[in-house]
Amino acid sequence: MHARLTRQVLATTDATTDATTDATTDASAEPEDRVITWQDQNAIALSRAASMLEEIVDTDGPELAQLSVGLRLVRTLIANQA
Repeated sequence: MHARLTRQVLATTDATTDATTDATTDASAEPEDRVITWQDQNAIALSRAASMLEEIVDTDGPELAQLSVGLRLVRTLIANQA
């Protein structure tokens, strides 16, 4: 199930991520530098997302509803760029 959800996220966000990353970072910069810039620009949202995802992972046998919330969080973060 995890692999299927991961494939879905990647399939639906690749184009969005490429377009948004191109618009918010220097296209001539090294990929690693672009990621660091994106992380800096979205530090608060990334921190909130990491906390929520850690809570989901730390539960005993996360339920489908929790996984759905985590997936939606990741999709929103990528699509909206925080």
